[in-house]
Amino acid sequence: MGELGWWSMKGRRDLLRLIYWREVIEKKEGLRWEVYQECRKRVGHDKEAWCDYTKKCLRELDLEIHWVNQEDDIMKRDEWRKLVVERVQSREQEQWMSRMETKSKLRTYREFKKVLERESYLEEGTASQRRVMTTIRGGSNNLRIEMGRYEKLAVEERVCIFCDADEVEDEKHFLCKCGEWSEDRRKVLQKVRSMTQSSMVDEEVMFVTGKAAKNQGKERKWRQVVMEGVA
Repeated sequence: MGELGWWSMKGRRDLLRLIYWREVIEKKEGLRWEVYQECRKRVGHDKEAWCDYTKKCLRELDLEIHWVNQEDDIMKRDEWRKLVVERVQSREQEQWMSRMETKSKLRTYREFKKVLERESYLEEGTASQRRVMTTIRGGSNNLRIEMGRYEKLAVEERVCIFCDADEVEDEKHFLCKCGEWSEDRRKVLQKVRSMTQSSMVDEEVMFVTGKAAKNQGKERKWRQVVMEGVA
């Protein structure tokens, strides 16, 4: 979900629920409004009821004041949607970061992936190239750091077999250090820097996390160069 920037199913449901709730309390008419009024009277008696969960949802997002003042404090539709999206995004981001901390294979990913949003490289290259970059960034790859788990090797024993650096073959080593691929890496870095004239460090380039100077108009093309070189 991290690379795609997707929210959990709960997050998406909560957004739609609160948008619908605002519509209900704004129009105040018809059978829907009558049912809602009856539902409100029973709040606190059934935690699974629609109104109970809606109130709980607002409380979780620090928006309970809008439940209290729903009779005379209704935000404009666009403003309300923007506010709810911001609050849900904040909660999703926090929960996503917490889940990442529990997964050892995301050790490198945690260092550069700080925001729950869709990654730009997913719009470029071939399906095969995107798949390779995703597996490298996400830790589910064929490097020794991952494959050594199945051989019951300690982390420090998962040393790269392609170079003499005597370093663990993790994602950083493979993309930025391994001597076996130094010439390929040099060509990629040289081409990217000639295109962007940016000050991105090697890791930002090779993990496609950096930002090219916007006035260069190369924000997409340089990622394509990296993926072609890696895949």
